[in-house]
Amino acid sequence: MSLMKRYAEDRDHLRGLAQDAAQHERACGRMADLNQVFRACEEAARKYAQPDAVAKRFVGEALDEYRAVRRQLRGPAWDKQLTAAA
Repeated sequence: MSLMKRYAEDRDHLRGLAQDAAQHERACGRMADLNQVFRACEEAARKYAQPDAVAKRFVGEALDEYRAVRRQLRGPAWDKQLTAAA
């Protein structure tokens, strides 16, 4: 398997885990799942030549996915509240 294909598969898997974590109703459930996502990012990154750099990228992409799902679940009213508070 090529390196790029393996990276894409790892990224997609980690994004899926982040999507699942974002869908918990309770914050403690989301945090527990996010901890597992972070561990999975670290474990997946070990396969690459620069594991620290790849782990940072995986975590960033997983968090982007997590935020996108949380925004969808909260809806536009929540985004307006956040913008007004800032």
